Amino acid sequence: MHQLTALDRLFLTQESPRCAAHLSALLFYSQQTAPGGRVRLRDIMNVFAERAREVPFLHCRVQEVPFGLDNPYWVHDGHFNIESHVNHVALPKPGDWRQLCIMAARIHARPVDRSRPLWEATVIEGLDHIEFLPRGSFAILLKVHYAAVDGLAALQALERLHDTAPHAVHEAASEPRADDGQLPASEMLARAGLHALGTPLRWGRLVGNLVPALGRMAAAVREQRAGHSPAAVNTRFNGRVSSYRVIESTFFSLAELKAVRAAVPHSTLNDVVVSVIGGAMRRYLQSRGELGEVSPVTIAPLSVREAEARELGGNLASAMAIPLHTTIEDPLERLAAVQRDAAGAGKIAQALGPHNALDLIEAVPSQLASLGFLEFGMRLLLATGIAVPVNTVITSVPGPQRPLYLAGARLVTMAGFGPVMDSMGLFHAVMSYDGKVSIAINSCREMMPDPAFYAECIVASFEELREAAKTRRPGGTPTQRAPGRARKAAGRAREPARAMRARAKPKAAVRRAARRRD
Repeated sequence: MHQLTALDRLFLTQESPRCAAHLSALLFYSQQTAPGGRVRLRDIMNVFAERAREVPFLHCRVQEVPFGLDNPYWVHDGHFNIESHVNHVALPKPGDWRQLCIMAARIHARPVDRSRPLWEATVIEGLDHIEFLPRGSFAILLKVHYAAVDGLAALQALERLHDTAPHAVHEAASEPRADDGQLPASEMLARAGLHALGTPLRWGRLVGNLVPALGRMAAAVREQRAGHSPAAVNTRFNGRVSSYRVIESTFFSLAELKAVRAAVPHSTLNDVVVSVIGGAMRRYLQSRGELGEVSPVTIAPLSVREAEARELGGNLASAMAIPLHTTIEDPLERLAAVQRDAAGAGKIAQALGPHNALDLIEAVPSQLASLGFLEFGMRLLLATGIAVPVNTVITSVPGPQRPLYLAGARLVTMAGFGPVMDSMGLFHAVMSYDGKVSIAINSCREMMPDPAFYAECIVASFEELREAAKTRRPGGTPTQRAPGRARKAAGRAREPARAMRARAKPKAAVRRAARRRD
C-alpha cells in the first residue's frame, strides 16, 4: 500500500470520457518458439495472473480519501480476477495491418474500469496478412492508466511479465493476500490531517527551492534564446479532441538510427528521432497547405525516477520543450537545430531542478485538484484563440536489447500509444527493443483522418535524413560514403515492417493518400 503522487492524482481527476488517460503497448508475438508451436489463451492468462503478484499496479486498485481531502491510495484488491482483465478478439479476414490499427484504436479509446486495478489486456488473433509476422502470430494490446505508470515504470512491468528464454522456469512469488487491503476511513482522514499540518512547511521549502531555481532557469533561458523567445503557433492538432482515435506505427533499425548521429556532432538518438518527426510533420502539414512560418514545439517528458522507485509505478517525471523546426527543409540542418535546442532545453530543465515542478503540483490542494480545472483552462484557451506553448508530445522509452518471451512465444516487436487531450491531439511514442525502434502515433480521428499517410511521412523523413547523413554534413559539406558492403548490410538489418511497405509506394500514391480519409 502506498499513496498516489499529486501527478498521479492529476491524471485521474482530469480524465474525461473523451480523453482517456492511459498508455497502451501493442506487443507482437510469434508462436514458433512456444512448446508445440502453440500458445493458448489460458497460458497467457496464467502468466498474467502469476506475474500480477510481483507488479503492484496489476493487483492494486485506487481507494479514494473521503471528501477528496488527500491523494488516493493504492490498496490490494482482494477480489482480483484475471478474467476481468484479459480479453480475446480476432480480426476478420484477411487480417491485415489496417484492420489491426482500427481495432487497436477502438480498444485504446475506451477508458479502463476504475473499480478494479487500472489495466486490461486484449489478445488479438488473425494477423496472417501482416507482412513482418510469421503465420499464426498474435498481438496483445496492454492498456494501463497513466496514474499507475509512466513510460519507464510500464517498461519495468513489461520485463517482469516476460522471460528471457522460451522455456525459462519462473520462480513463483508468494501467494497473494486473501483480504482486501482497503484502508479504514478514519485512518485515511487522520493521515490527511497530518498531511495538512505539514502544508505550510512544504510551501516554505518549495518557495525556498523555487526562487534560486527560477533564477538559474532565467539565466539558462537567456543563454539559450539569446534575448528572444520562439513564437507560439496552433496547428490542426491543437483544438478540441473527439472521443475517436487513430493509431499507426513505423519500425526502424536501431543501428541505422544510431549511424545518423555521426553526421551532427554531439547529437543523441533522441535528437535524431525528434528531427525525423519534425520532417514528418513538415511533410504532413505541407500536404494540407498548413505549413506556416513558425515551427510547432514538442514536449518531451524526462523521467526523474530512481532505480529503486521503478517497481512502485506512478509518475515521477519532468519535461522539456523542443521546437520541431518544420521550417527547415534540409534534414541535416534540422537535426543540427534540434540538437542545439535540445541541449539548451536540457540545461533549462536542469536549472529548474528535477523535483521542483513535481513539488509545485504536490502543493495544489486535493480539493482543487479534484475539480476539472485543466479541462476548463483548455476550453478557455481554445475560446480565446491564444496559441498553445506546445503542440505535440514525443516520449522515448529505451527497452531491453535482448529477446523476451511470454508463455514461450517470442516478442517480435512492440509499439506504444499515449493519451491525447484538448489542445494536444497528437502523441508520439518511441520504443526500442532487440535492435529495433518503433515510432508510433496516437491522434484524434477528426484531426488526423489519414494516419497511414503520416506514417509514410515518418518513413520518408527518416530516409531523407539517412541519405543526407551518408553524403554530407550540415551546410552541404560532403562526407565519405559508407562502403557498398556496409550499406547493403544496413539494408538487410532494417525491420521488414510498415516502414518497408511505405517506402515501396510511388509518389502519386502518397499524394492520393494525403487526400483520402482513412
